[in-house]
Amino acid sequence: MNATVWTGDPIRPIVEAIAISDGQIAALGPTAEIRALAGDGNILDADGALITPGFIDTHIHLLDAGRRLLQEGSSGQLYDDDESLLSIGPSAPRTTQEDDEALVAGLNYLVTQGVTSVHHMGNWDDLETLRRAESKGRLTARVNVVLPIASSGRLVDAIASDQFGGEQGQGSEWVRVGAVKGVVDGTFPTRTAAIDLPYPGTGDDRGLLLYDEERLYEEVVNADDAGLQVALHAVGERATNLAIDVYERVNQEREVKDRRFRLEHAQHLLDTDLIRLAQLGILINVQPAQIMHAARQFDSIYDSDSRIVSFPLRTLLEVRARVAFGTDWAFAPPGPFEGLYAAVLRRQSDRSLRGGWFPNERLNVSQALDAYTVNGAYASFEENQKGRLTVGHFADFILLDTNVLNVPLPDIRFTRVLLTVVGGEIVFDRRETRGDTDALP
Repeated sequence: MNATVWTGDPIRPIVEAIAISDGQIAALGPTAEIRALAGDGNILDADGALITPGFIDTHIHLLDAGRRLLQEGSSGQLYDDDESLLSIGPSAPRTTQEDDEALVAGLNYLVTQGVTSVHHMGNWDDLETLRRAESKGRLTARVNVVLPIASSGRLVDAIASDQFGGEQGQGSEWVRVGAVKGVVDGTFPTRTAAIDLPYPGTGDDRGLLLYDEERLYEEVVNADDAGLQVALHAVGERATNLAIDVYERVNQEREVKDRRFRLEHAQHLLDTDLIRLAQLGILINVQPAQIMHAARQFDSIYDSDSRIVSFPLRTLLEVRARVAFGTDWAFAPPGPFEGLYAAVLRRQSDRSLRGGWFPNERLNVSQALDAYTVNGAYASFEENQKGRLTVGHFADFILLDTNVLNVPLPDIRFTRVLLTVVGGEIVFDRRETRGDTDALP
């Protein structure tokens, strides 16, 4: 109570108080009204602070992140520039205990950042690690596991045999399956992102396409026919164009249904593809913190007359496309507040372009929060369970030390999470004092 609650619900965007029962939102409204409902229940006085839905990181490599934390003994602030984004090193055989410890390390950091759900880009071993943690009640974030598209058949068989339990055989509210990911091209730091023009000083090197259209179509349509959601890693404009072509073909040749095809990264797009994204209902999953390194990449390749658009966030919203935010941790910076800062200011990490790189593509704070919450839930067909603070949704929310809705925009990146609550349970508490009335059930 006594809070500024940003609900994510356009019908009722701000309220003063929320009531929680059995891990869900039971009511919202004025402090006096909700206080009266509480009876002798536990009360948390927010003293006017901002509460938002918990962040949903829609692209993360959780166990790799945990391993990196353990290896480097760091708090997670591991990145000075985009050249360090790929420095994890090769995988080595690991024990079950090492996997469990990596998961705990990753989760422990995420709660400090207000992340209550993630979409983990993982493998079958990761899935077993997560299910093991769930069985022991050790998860502090809800996890959607996105498996390799090459294993679509195995996933379909596992769902059909009810290996995961839950609704439609896709798991519980804590660990869910049902999505697969293919990789269409590489990355900009390695100059393997597939682009139209050659990389400077390379002759005719335009990056690497890992699929031709027929093979990509075959994998996508097989997964789609089996009822799986498909996400495609596509960074450069040649890769994004190919992925959109394949998605469009599947939509044309198969039954009409709510597919929610996803483009992961989509850093550079042909301007003619923007409308197609919206028309096809493709969700674009962006890692906004990478905007702070984009000018160096883009300006070295493209000129002012280019038909390529880079991180066109506002334009995507204007054409009514869905945009969700993630971080790509451990291959990129992990903090959502840095992502918010990048999305609303578009400043560069080297402190250049103080007015913003392509400032017409800046989002406002509410739009950026939507991408980290509301659209994150939509990306996994969970918009009726989380992403907003509304009656019947999970009580997954965070208390912040800064009202990001009305502070000077550069201050957003210094915001700290005071409290993280998942399913009505406090999983992280940074407040200096806690009295008897400061705890939730």
